[in-house]
Amino acid sequence: MKKNLLAFFVALSLLIMSSGVVSAAPSAASAPTLISAEAIKPGTVFLFQVSGKLAKSQLNGSVHVVNGEDYDLYCSQVDAETVRCTTPRMVQGNVVVTFNGFLFWTFVRPRSSEPTEYCYGVYDWDVETATSWAYVGDNCQSDPATYGDVIQYYNPDWDDTYDYEFMPSSPACSFTRPGDAYYYNDCPGSGGGGGGI
Repeated sequence: MKKNLLAFFVALSLLIMSSGVVSAAPSAASAPTLISAEAIKPGTVFLFQVSGKLAKSQLNGSVHVVNGEDYDLYCSQVDAETVRCTTPRMVQGNVVVTFNGFLFWTFVRPRSSEPTEYCYGVYDWDVETATSWAYVGDNCQSDPATYGDVIQYYNPDWDDTYDYEFMPSSPACSFTRPGDAYYYNDCPGSGGGGGGI
């Protein structure tokens, strides 16, 4: 009788443990899929296919270059099915990507040595004073920009992704900057985003 009772409790424990593991694992339907990885200047872009809106806490990850360094991923959700992540520096070769708790192995092709990209500066308000335009980074693309083009770009000073518009000069705030570039299209104090001032 004691042996049967002990066997029953062991079987019950195994059943509870295995069902707990299954329920804790993410469902296959909610697992993201790595669509592409492209080395551009200044970083590498990873596109993921997802199902629905992700919380901000889920938009995180990292990249490990095999026999190389580790980099953080800066991610933003493009639409209900696409997340775009970038690294602060260009990575190439065999990499291990961690996104939202999932691991992906991929090979990032080295960039072609031919100059097929157009790169433009990205500018936002200076994070400390919001009284000048500060360089955020370069946006490189395969086609030339035209005035009015809007991109989403991660600004590490403001720790968020914003829309930047390609303009012949900065918006005319109490401070200006001449020259073609992508600018945050709002002035401090107007209720806009850059840093929420």
